[in-house]
Amino acid sequence: MKKFLFLLLFIAFFFHNINSDYILPFSTVNIGINQTLLNEDFLSNILSRHLISNFLIGSNSDLIKAVINMSQIGFYIYENAYNYNSSSTLIKSDKIKSFYLKNSENGYDANDTLCFNEYKEKMDLNDYDIKKCKIFNSVNFELLKDYSNNPYSQYGIIGLGAQSNQDEYIVSTFKKFLKNTNMTNSHYFSFNFINDQSDGTVKGYLYIGQEEEDENIGRKNKVVSFPISGQFFWNLKFEKIHTAIYNESNSSIFENYKEFDINTAEIIVDLPYIIGIKQYKLYIDSYFFRDLILSDICSLKKIKLDEDYSTFVCDNTSELFRKKLENEFPKLLFHHDDLNKTFILNKYDLFTYNFLNKSDKNIYFLILFSEKKGKFNPYNPSQNEIQRWKLGIPFFKKYKLIFNADSKEISYYEIFNPINNNNDDNGNMQKKQPENVSNKNINLYLYLGIGGAILLLIIFFILGYLCHKNIIKLPRKKKANELDDEYEYSINPGEVDEKKASLNNFEVNN
Repeated sequence: MKKFLFLLLFIAFFFHNINSDYILPFSTVNIGINQTLLNEDFLSNILSRHLISNFLIGSNSDLIKAVINMSQIGFYIYENAYNYNSSSTLIKSDKIKSFYLKNSENGYDANDTLCFNEYKEKMDLNDYDIKKCKIFNSVNFELLKDYSNNPYSQYGIIGLGAQSNQDEYIVSTFKKFLKNTNMTNSHYFSFNFINDQSDGTVKGYLYIGQEEEDENIGRKNKVVSFPISGQFFWNLKFEKIHTAIYNESNSSIFENYKEFDINTAEIIVDLPYIIGIKQYKLYIDSYFFRDLILSDICSLKKIKLDEDYSTFVCDNTSELFRKKLENEFPKLLFHHDDLNKTFILNKYDLFTYNFLNKSDKNIYFLILFSEKKGKFNPYNPSQNEIQRWKLGIPFFKKYKLIFNADSKEISYYEIFNPINNNNDDNGNMQKKQPENVSNKNINLYLYLGIGGAILLLIIFFILGYLCHKNIIKLPRKKKANELDDEYEYSINPGEVDEKKASLNNFEVNN
């Protein structure tokens, strides 16, 4: 019976440990900006936005707000983010350490209980209940000490940046959390944006897990994000980045074509804008904005929150501007051979209204230009200065990439379509979304089938074992001479020979 109970516990453990996928719904909030500046300067509002998600932590299931950041590698939580002293499951080191990749801040190695929500097939985020989560024990993170004027003192930071193998020995990372807890059977994650927000806000969810590809629908092309100049960060090296004004009816007819020298782009999905290179700024100024600036319809404005950044702002009530925007705005194209895709950004992707103030008649360009000299390692000023593009939310609201934190792979899932997808500029390219992943049902059936087969084998084994055991224990009917306890047995050699011969004949007949 003990063996039977052990087998049942094994079955329960098997099904319980089938790795699931998880989601972290996110929205945008402004951090480190006063309300007055936020209201009066829409560009400052854009510059200060961060992707924020919530999860539960500690024995008291405290709600914690965490910044999702693809430029950081650590899994950090500030002391004021939750009441860690009242958590009976918290374990904190007594030794203080410095985290040089986090602006030389100080803190402690710590671990506590965390709770994340499993992904459900075709789930509706409106029905998302953060309390219906799965508990993971002893999750490592860095408990950072607070300091004066710290805008992140009430938050945690989920760093999803590309990291070297040595980084895990220096700081607790989200990748290490996934590995140590067997949270999922892969190190894949992707961002899924919901684009139909009437108020212009950005919402969606971080998907943790591997989205299966269906060979009958499309294929997943992938490329490895290699370090550049010894620095690790998510990046794509495009074969060609160019821009031109295309004919709406025939994309093979174009004018004002310009190909750029710099083809490297840093991937920062949580960035609320795109950082353009100086060469593109000169082009777009000369071929599109210059006449509008001379007519006082557009202007190049510095952002009040950080005047090292600037972009173009135009009067959207101007008929001249609207006509030129409709007919003459050049598309921006990123062509990647290994991903077998040309990513196209047009006027609908690169301009936005001030949805916070309906009386604002301006329209804002979402490609920002920085006077700062781009460095691949912002924590080491001695590094060679290299300029590059930075692709953020305006790009990823249209195209979804899938990241593997372990192999540093970046994947793009392309649906088979008889139309030339490379020239598709209507956002119709279907990207595989978790809501439509049918293979997860197939995986579930496969697990259930394997589990059912194991269960049947175990049942048959138990029944066979019990039957065999009971048959052996059945009392054998005694012969008459065995009933007499005082009966003496004697063996006659002749009788032995006769019995052997009889036994041999029986075996031959059988």
